[in-house]
Amino acid sequence: MQFTTYKIIKFTVCDINVGWNIWCTQIFNSIMFPMLLLHYKKPVYACIVALISPRILFFIMKIPYSSIK
Repeated sequence: MQFTTYKIIKFTVCDINVGWNIWCTQIFNSIMFPMLLLHYKKPVYACIVALISPRILFFIMKIPYSSIK
């Protein structure tokens, strides 16, 4: 578990209630923060990854595309 996630849970720095469990939050943090760094260093690559990664996540989590509308 990342330290920031632990800090949020342990000290209740903020209350995030979006219907996720701790593992979904961990996956989100593990993807989001490296993407921010990639966007800062190489924005073109970050845009390419940002176009591809949602499709992969939708496939892995079995989210129907009809629910996007």
